[in-house]
Amino acid sequence: MTDARGRRRPAAITFVVLSVLGRAPDAEAHVKWFTTTNVHDAPVALRAVLSARFLDVLAVFTLLVLLGFLLDGWIARVWPRLLSSGRSCDATEQRLVRAAAGAYFVCASAAGRMILTPELRTHMPWVAVMQFLIALCLVWRRTCILSGLGVLVLYLDAIRQYGLFHLTDYVFMPCLAAYLASLSIRWAALFRLREPLLTGGLAFSLAWTAIEKFLYPQWTEAVVATHPSIAMGLPVSAVVVIAGFVEFTLAFYLVTGRGLLRLGGAGYAAIFIAAMPAFGRLDVFGHLVILATLGIVILRGTTPMQDGLHLAGGRLSVDAAWITLLYLLSLALFFAAYYAMQRT
Repeated sequence: MTDARGRRRPAAITFVVLSVLGRAPDAEAHVKWFTTTNVHDAPVALRAVLSARFLDVLAVFTLLVLLGFLLDGWIARVWPRLLSSGRSCDATEQRLVRAAAGAYFVCASAAGRMILTPELRTHMPWVAVMQFLIALCLVWRRTCILSGLGVLVLYLDAIRQYGLFHLTDYVFMPCLAAYLASLSIRWAALFRLREPLLTGGLAFSLAWTAIEKFLYPQWTEAVVATHPSIAMGLPVSAVVVIAGFVEFTLAFYLVTGRGLLRLGGAGYAAIFIAAMPAFGRLDVFGHLVILATLGIVILRGTTPMQDGLHLAGGRLSVDAAWITLLYLLSLALFFAAYYAMQRT
């Protein structure tokens, strides 16, 4: 953002960022469910994405990430008990995911023409039957493997119909399939990977949709047009950019946070819940499994995934600088991957 003389105004950008953070709940709806989209349309060119406003907001969020991980690391060292529950919550976590996934696939089956997610449509009647059977098999732990295989079959069929690029948005689904299948298999390696895989898959999908806010701003603008209170009188283009950074940063924190990870999971869940009154029943059932995954984050806390991304035994400032660099690198890689896959 620049004034009439072309000078940057970082203080104004900071104010806008903090203002929109306060309205973030309404921006967390999946825009593809509420507006007409086509991922095969040409995205905004990179030179247009890297506007002065984008770079200003990037600078603010980079500073917030650096300061946030200094605090996160300090809390992790001073109050290590906050890192995890210190007890096994495995049975509770399993029931939570199974219940949420079961309710989700019952709703998906009742929708009739929906395959896995609201914007993926099908005319094949077997899909609704499959989604009901997925929900049914979740009643018993030993048959959860069948539910996992069913989710994978539907995901592959959706790729056949819509293409790999469109379904990259839903990497969370095959991760959910693997999680559900693993519940029927008593294998120590799977037990250790189960929660990181589910949380990592969710973080990837959320980060991917965040990138879409930058590359297809018209999608989010259409949602803001029907919910103008989101903008709070600010320029819609600014709200879109900041919403993208909010979503990407929260997704990044799911896989890198430690000291405040459980609090962050609770905050992220609150954001999704707060958006539900504005976007209705579709938003409620569409985010059931996401909320269950965030529930696991709250219950369990850190896993080897979060710990493995940090520098062991170093100074807090060095570790925070490393995570901030990783944040910028991740953002760049997601941009590169999206442009590359969109053009294939």
